[in-house]
Amino acid sequence: MDLRTLGADPDSFIEAVQILRRPEVTPLLLVHRGDDADVAARWMAALETDELHTIGYTDRESSGRIADSLEFWVRTTKGGEAVASRRCGFFDVYALLDENESTVGGLTQDERWRTAALASTALRLGIDALVSTASTVGRSDVADNDLVAMIRPEELHAIFGHYLRMTGNLIVKHTREGMGTEIERAPSVADLYHYGIDSYLPCLSLVQLTARLQGDAAVVSEVHSVFTRLRRAARAVDEVLAALSRTNGQGAPTVDTVEHVSEAFDRELLYLTAAFDTYGRLFRRLLDPGDNLRNGARSLHSKKLIDDYIEPNYPDHPALDAVRALQPYAFTCATLRNRIHESVLPTGAYLTRSYGGASTVAIDLSEIDKLELDQDHVDRLGVWMSTPPNALLAPSRPVSDMATTAIGLLTAGLEYIDAFSRLILCTPPAAAPRANGLLGAAPATPEEQIPRSPEEQFYRDFFGWDSAFRISGTDE
Repeated sequence: MDLRTLGADPDSFIEAVQILRRPEVTPLLLVHRGDDADVAARWMAALETDELHTIGYTDRESSGRIADSLEFWVRTTKGGEAVASRRCGFFDVYALLDENESTVGGLTQDERWRTAALASTALRLGIDALVSTASTVGRSDVADNDLVAMIRPEELHAIFGHYLRMTGNLIVKHTREGMGTEIERAPSVADLYHYGIDSYLPCLSLVQLTARLQGDAAVVSEVHSVFTRLRRAARAVDEVLAALSRTNGQGAPTVDTVEHVSEAFDRELLYLTAAFDTYGRLFRRLLDPGDNLRNGARSLHSKKLIDDYIEPNYPDHPALDAVRALQPYAFTCATLRNRIHESVLPTGAYLTRSYGGASTVAIDLSEIDKLELDQDHVDRLGVWMSTPPNALLAPSRPVSDMATTAIGLLTAGLEYIDAFSRLILCTPPAAAPRANGLLGAAPATPEEQIPRSPEEQFYRDFFGWDSAFRISGTDE
C-alpha cells in the first residue's frame, strides 16, 4: 500500500480494507522517509499490523549511485523496532527513455523516478500487487508497470477475485464487524464463472429467459451452450494470467511459462470462436426456422453475416454501429483459432520496450495472415513492435501482449454478444416474415438500460469487468 498517495483516511477505501484484513492477505505498508507518521499510524490501526516499510529514496540527486543505477535502502520496523534493511536500486535512464518515447506526456521525471523506486521496493519485498493512486499507475509508457502489478484501490477486488478463483477459495465475502465475521461462500468455482459471465451479459440472459417463457427448449439449450463456452473462455483467461504471474517481473518468462500461457490462450480462442459460431447459427434459425444453413455465413465472427442477414433486418438501427465496431475482434479471435488448426501460434518471450527492460509472453503477428487491425484494435489488444530477447539485432516485428490480448478478446467478445442480443431481442426483424417470435419479443429504445442488482455489480467488480479495458498514456 503506497500510503503517500492513499492518504491518511483508510475509511475512504472500505472495500479495499475489508480485503486487506482477510487471513489470506499480508498487507505491506510503504512510506517514504519524511512522510507524516500519523498517516502510517492510521493505516496500521485499520489493518491491524505493526509492520512498516520506509523507503529511503527521496529524489534522484540525493540518492547513492552504483555504476548506472541509483541506490537506496528500505528499512523495515515491527512494533517500532528495526528488524531488517534491504538495498534496492533502479536504472534512472529508463525513465528518460520512457519520456522520450511517449506520445502522451503529462508526467514529470520525478513521478517516473518515484514509481521506479516503488517498483524496485516491491520486487525486493516480494510484493504481488502495489496499490497506489499515483498518476503513473496503468500507464504503458512507464516501464516499471512491466515489472510490478501497480493498481488503483478500486482494482484490488479484481486482483483478489482472480486469486480466489485460481486457488479454489470459495469465500467471496469475508466481512469483519467488531468481534464478528460474516462469510459468504460460493457453491463452486464453476458457479463463480457463472455469476461473473452472467453479470456481463444481461441481454443474453434475457434472451434465454424469453425462450424459456415461450417454451422453446431448443433455443434455451443453445443459449446455455453459448454461456458455457464463454465461462470456459473466462477460466482460460484466468489461467493465462496465473501462468504469467510465475515470474512476477523477475527475469524473462521460462519455457514452461510460455508453454502454459500459450496452451491456455489456445483454449480461450477455441471456446470464444465456438460461442460465436453457435450464436450465429442460432440467429439464422431464428430468422427462418426452415433454413438448412447450407449457404451463407453462419458465425458472428463473419462480417458477411452482418452484411447479408443482420443489416437487412435491422437497417439504420443505432445498435448496428456497436455490432460493426466489435465484430473485428471476433474475426481476430477466429483467425488466430484457425492458425491453431494449421500449425501453432508463434508465441515466445519478447522485450516490452525497444530499448530493453522487461520481457513478457507475446504473439508474433507478422506470421499471421488476414489480420486487419486499426488503432483501436492495436490499443485494446496490446500490440507493439519488438524483438526477441535472444535476437536483439533482428528487425522488430509486430507482436501482441498475451495478457492484454487474452483480456481484450474476451471482453470485446462479451460486449459483442450482449450488444447483438439486445438488438435482436428488442427489435423485430424487418425482412424475415417467418421469424421466431423471440426476435423483437421485448421492445425497448436504445436509451433504456437494464438496471444492475448489487449482486451483479459485486461480480462485475470481482472479475474487473469495469476496468478491464482502460487505455491511458499508450503509444503501443
